[in-house]
Amino acid sequence: MEDTVCENTVIGICEKKIDPLEYWTKEFRWPNEYFEPENNMNHLLAKKKSSSSLRSKQSEVGYTLPISIIYTDQKPREVKSASYTRPSYTIALVTKGSFMNKSDLSITNTSKNLYRILLKTEQKIPEDSLFRDEIFEKACRNIQNRNEAKIVQDIARLIVPSAETLVTYGTIYLESLIESVNEGWNSSIPFYGPRP
Repeated sequence: MEDTVCENTVIGICEKKIDPLEYWTKEFRWPNEYFEPENNMNHLLAKKKSSSSLRSKQSEVGYTLPISIIYTDQKPREVKSASYTRPSYTIALVTKGSFMNKSDLSITNTSKNLYRILLKTEQKIPEDSLFRDEIFEKACRNIQNRNEAKIVQDIARLIVPSAETLVTYGTIYLESLIESVNEGWNSSIPFYGPRP
């Protein structure tokens, strides 16, 4: 498959159109053109910030910061997620075709069987894990009454290992995965309302 995507594909003018998903499933990577700067689409994807809005962000901080390091959304987490707790939010999601309720189809038998197998199978605990019997209680005391960032730092990778670290140790089939940590999508357009 030729690695060609035209910058006019969005408006249907390009002679060689490529289905990016089909390309990815065959090549296990996105077409190169997705990683080249495009001037014609920036206005479609990035949210605009007015200079007055940027100045108000600077005054909130109390001093002037270079524009390049001012984030577009610096509200506390509780304020940002308040709209997600309102009943009207669920209705808005339904109008967008997204549902936050239990499926009438329930859990498939295949999934149930997999869960049973995973629960019954003896799991090997890595030698250098905080889940070892002799140090588990001390590890729990270390994170007691600590903030979310500390708990995530100490425990999260023990529960869900880093795909990039697994690749480093030789799990080649995960090479196409890319991780990010606490990386805001500040220029993205939200599905509905402010980003959580």
